[in-house]
Amino acid sequence: MATWAYLNLHNGTDPRTDRYVVERAGMISMMVPVPAVEDAPTIAAEIGAAVDVPVGHVTFAMDAVIGAGRFSEDD
Repeated sequence: MATWAYLNLHNGTDPRTDRYVVERAGMISMMVPVPAVEDAPTIAAEIGAAVDVPVGHVTFAMDAVIGAGRFSEDD
């Protein structure tokens, strides 16, 4: 079954209970709020383990694109 999970920063949320899941026609889509940026890797790993699929696609919000681009710059 194809599974997509979208993590978004949303202060004051519980990613285990506040998520929104749609399961239809052989596909699962999840919107998962994450209360802090540093919680995202743990939550992503939990989702990947629960649905037994690899995590393979990461996107960034528009306000994070500049910072993400700097990640690959040489010092």
